[in-house]
Amino acid sequence: MTRDQVANHLSESLKRNARELTEKHTMKHTHEAVTGFPSTWKRALDSDCWVWTASVRRGYGQVKVNGKNMFAHRASYEHYVEEIPVGLCVLHRCDNTLCVNPLHLFLGSQADNNRDMTLKGRHASKISPLIVREIRASNLSCQALAREHGISVSQVSRIKTHTRWKHL
Repeated sequence: MTRDQVANHLSESLKRNARELTEKHTMKHTHEAVTGFPSTWKRALDSDCWVWTASVRRGYGQVKVNGKNMFAHRASYEHYVEEIPVGLCVLHRCDNTLCVNPLHLFLGSQADNNRDMTLKGRHASKISPLIVREIRASNLSCQALAREHGISVSQVSRIKTHTRWKHL
């Protein structure tokens, strides 16, 4: 599935709820207009993003749902749209990791997520296939290689054991 196909894919549930959700939010311009989802977000002044204002982990909003920690954008998608099928990611059209606006969220595979990040310039790898080959061929320690290439020792180890960059 191409990025455009993924980006244009909205669930039937979202299509049905989008107009009602937008009307509710536009009428009051506050998060109180939308019930049920935690009110720990605010509308961004420069966009239609609903910016998460509570706990943040790894750059994403964090919320506890039924005693389980989860990312806020995933909780928002499940609350407003549908349950997230096993193995799928919730991606941001707006490229704002703190946004929980369900109109800005869509489903995709991990490959779609990686492609989306790369296309938006957020996934710049520190290493290239050439460096991977050099690391694998080197007799230097993992620590020395990590310092040389500006990556972690564990990343060097994963490259050397073919846990990462398996395709090379």
